[in-house]
Amino acid sequence: MKETFALTSDLIHNSTLKAVAGSPETLPLLVISIDLSEKDMREMIAAIMPVTDARNEGIYVTMFGYDDDPRELWQIPEARIVAQRWVNVGGLGVMNSDAHADPSKQPGFGTLQMWLLAQGLLGQSVSMSPETLECFCTDYLKGCAIANDIEAEFRENLGRHRAN
Repeated sequence: MKETFALTSDLIHNSTLKAVAGSPETLPLLVISIDLSEKDMREMIAAIMPVTDARNEGIYVTMFGYDDDPRELWQIPEARIVAQRWVNVGGLGVMNSDAHADPSKQPGFGTLQMWLLAQGLLGQSVSMSPETLECFCTDYLKGCAIANDIEAEFRENLGRHRAN
């Protein structure tokens, strides 16, 4: 497994980010804190986009601020709210879509795990009818579509910014 490098909001806007983008041995792990606003999250997404483009690989995401809580992340209602905000601002668009059955194989959440956390389904054993599964898949794809739309908007705004 690749070595991970944690990117936090204070590192996201400096030259460290460019170094990580050029290092194929290092897998960026974005750490979002529980107190990040949607505006802060959008800024992080815009800053990390060139890294995911340069690497042609999404990032994994984890949350900071729950280390003293003995519960699993998915058992903490506030973590679900942070995940919902992340999904709503298009965070899935910069994330790695890999999902390993063995969590030790990845350093943080991929798109599916983050979406499941936002829905309150991560860590649960769920039995679904084919109809429910179809709705589940449709909802997940809607979340990904939102991310794609927001990513396109970021890129358009970035292009305008560079032109000025």
